[in-house]
Amino acid sequence: MDEITVKVYNKNTFDDDQIAHTDALKIYNLIGPNNGMTENHHMIYEKKNRGTIKIRSQYTPNASPEAEVDPAA
Repeated sequence: MDEITVKVYNKNTFDDDQIAHTDALKIYNLIGPNNGMTENHHMIYEKKNRGTIKIRSQYTPNASPEAEVDPAA
């Protein structure tokens, strides 16, 4: 599969209700020819616009299996 969807939930005591989601985002567009992107995406629920979310991604290939991931990045 080459798509992801961002889902937002309202956490409460009894259950977690989904309150919004994005349309399917192509992974190629998240990585893309420029090794990343910054875009606003509409959050929708019950076919209504519920706001926007800014998604920023960056593709950094591992140089080796021992490469460390910077948690602050």
